[in-house]
Amino acid sequence: MSSQMLNDILEEEKKAADLIRDAHSSANEIVKNAEAKATENERKSAIENRSLFQQILEKRRSDIELELQGRKNVLPADMLSSLTVSGSRMTQAVEIIVEGILHGDR
Repeated sequence: MSSQMLNDILEEEKKAADLIRDAHSSANEIVKNAEAKATENERKSAIENRSLFQQILEKRRSDIELELQGRKNVLPADMLSSLTVSGSRMTQAVEIIVEGILHGDR
């Protein structure tokens, strides 16, 4: 009878070891699946972020091009106005320099 009890104990210990092994295996599988899912989510997020960044970059580029085009159209008018003002003052400046040279101020 003690031999039977010993065999029963050994058999129960074997079952317990099998259960522990199965539990470890299941836990490892759960961890692997969770890591794979997390990696996939990170990859999808990176793609979405890259796409969003590209859209924002393209929008900003378009806005700047429109702004530069607007400045390009305004700039010649401003330059013409400045040249007209400068031209009118050029005559005055030449007269002041010539008078200074003729009268010995220079």
